[in-house]
Amino acid sequence: MNKHAKILLILCVIGIIAVVVVLQRTKPDTNTNSPNVSPSITEKNNSSSFIESLRSRDYKPSPITIESTVSNNGVYTGYLISYISDGLKIYGRMNVPVGQGPFPVIILNHGYFNQSSFASGDGTQTMADILARNGYLTLASDYRGFGKSENDITLITLLRF
Repeated sequence: MNKHAKILLILCVIGIIAVVVVLQRTKPDTNTNSPNVSPSITEKNNSSSFIESLRSRDYKPSPITIESTVSNNGVYTGYLISYISDGLKIYGRMNVPVGQGPFPVIILNHGYFNQSSFASGDGTQTMADILARNGYLTLASDYRGFGKSENDITLITLLRF
């Protein structure tokens, strides 16, 4: 092995060691939880711990409240709904077929939308219309901070850093 190859090999090994040391020093300590930070936030870098923390939580049920009737086209009725999730009021859209239930339920989730221009049903209403016309009850929740849904500003602030 010539002199240049040996120097290059030594520099590569030193570089790898430096990267490992830097990564170990910047790794967050998931064993210390601030009283204002939930365990799921401090464990966000470890996906299995995050999922386990979600599984171990107690989820409190909330009734779905019909806020208003949005549409009635003779085939289904569209409603603006709300419910409480982690103490926040969340809104969404529900389409209920005309007729005797029970109806099979499909939960729809929207893709990316600008929060400032989002309205309940954006991104899901076309599919919700098709499904409701074919006898399915559809529920499409607005994400936190979208439409009229409340947002947990503390959570957003922590996730940005």
